[in-house]
Amino acid sequence: DAVRAIAAAVPGAARAAGESARSARAALAGSPAPRTTVHGDFSTDQVLVCPDELRLLDLDRATVDDPAVDLASWFAAEVVAERAPADAEPREVLAPLLDGFPAATRAPLLRRLDHHAAVALLKRAVEPFRTHADDWPTFVDAYVRAAHRLAERTPRS
Repeated sequence: DAVRAIAAAVPGAARAAGESARSARAALAGSPAPRTTVHGDFSTDQVLVCPDELRLLDLDRATVDDPAVDLASWFAAEVVAERAPADAEPREVLAPLLDGFPAATRAPLLRRLDHHAAVALLKRAVEPFRTHADDWPTFVDAYVRAAHRLAERTPRS
């Protein structure tokens, strides 16, 4: 769906988006992952900070999946909100969240993170079009290029 939306908005980005999706999917298919409950659209605007607790909002995409999905979603949301540059490293943007994971859990997450981040960027790539951002085609193209860079990486730890 994300690739089709990108192709409709910025036809010149369709090929790279499709290649990125295929590369990320292939890399993730060969990488065993734990499954847990995930938010599915995790970002700063989905967390309500209360005096005694944190509450998650908008659980319509909650499902059972790889926990790296939520980390990747957070990363992509930060990029699209321009709190991180499109060429940012997911590990750097997510460092405060990653610090909350035990080392034994963090290492396997990191091996899948770049590929999940590529998928998450593709899913959010048309946000500038939807929000009528100035020069939105440039943003869409930048997000697709960033997704392509991440999708083509060899899994690492």
